Amino acid sequence: SCCFDGKQLCLTRSSLGGVKLLSFKDFCEASYKDTKTNLKIFHNGSWVNGNVVKLPKKQMYKIVTANKKELYVTEDHVFPTDSGDKMVKDITTDDFLLFNARRLDSFPEADKGLTYEQGFFIGMYLGDGSFQHKEETFTPQVCLSLNQQKYEKSIDILTKAINKIDENAEIRLGKSQNNVYPVSIRSWLVYNFMREYVSGNYSYEKELNMDCLLQSYDFRRGILDGYYATDGGNSNRIYTTSEKLVPQVEALITSLGMNSVID
Repeated sequence: SCCFDGKQLCLTRSSLGGVKLLSFKDFCEASYKDTKTNLKIFHNGSWVNGNVVKLPKKQMYKIVTANKKELYVTEDHVFPTDSGDKMVKDITTDDFLLFNARRLDSFPEADKGLTYEQGFFIGMYLGDGSFQHKEETFTPQVCLSLNQQKYEKSIDILTKAINKIDENAEIRLGKSQNNVYPVSIRSWLVYNFMREYVSGNYSYEKELNMDCLLQSYDFRRGILDGYYATDGGNSNRIYTTSEKLVPQVEALITSLGMNSVID
């Protein structure tokens, strides 16, 4: 409900611009064509109708929840709590705020029938992947650097994903060095598939295309599992050095009906 500070992130979908994860300020200043054509807003596991509302500056509150979500809202913002709706000024540390716990369904008009394995491949690239593509005349490569345990656990899933994208793709396993298995996939189709959903060549600049939220639950769950299988640790932790990827993966987790903590 209304209203938030300009730096608060919002998740929206438009018929021309696809899914966007933007601050309210950037969303309001973006062009109608890119972000607001047939506008839908993510709410409680669904895409719902919404409007942009601007109000004069008011007193603002910053709320930090126990699971470290930060919310920046106006003094008259209303929160649903476990004891009914409350204005922000009436909330205490004894209150529980409602969070989404519903799975987002795929968007039928955009659903490409992508599989869990294909999502897992994308997640693996987010964790341990890189591109090799210097000249247009050479077939590009998607490269993964996996230790023996990760390689043995994921090679069957990886092979299924690659064959689904391009059954003629070359999958090569390089010579193991220091317990690292260099795996390279040479294929234009595979390269373009990965480029569609992941941008950035280095770990600190990788980003996930939010249009992945238009695809099936299994595909999105595969992205999370593949990411955890490569850059994950114990106790359900995933690590990243990309600041932009953090809220994007948080949105992915939310779309799966799950909650997360960011440290």
